[in-house]
Amino acid sequence: DYEKGVDHLTNAIAVCGQPQQLLQVLQQTLPPPVFQMLLTKLPTISQVSAARVSHPSPHSYKPPKGCLV
Repeated sequence: DYEKGVDHLTNAIAVCGQPQQLLQVLQQTLPPPVFQMLLTKLPTISQVSAARVSHPSPHSYKPPKGCLV
């Protein structure tokens, strides 16, 4: 199911230390319609991430400086 996969990828981008580089890799490897789905979900995940930063839970996940995919 592409939609669930895209949800996981948006979460990976949200916690990645180098999201632009990850997006470049994904653009080269994903089928164009799937990459487009990812791009449409990114503003949503950015808003969720911003909300988490301004109201972090005591058990918030703290990502490492870089990310491994």
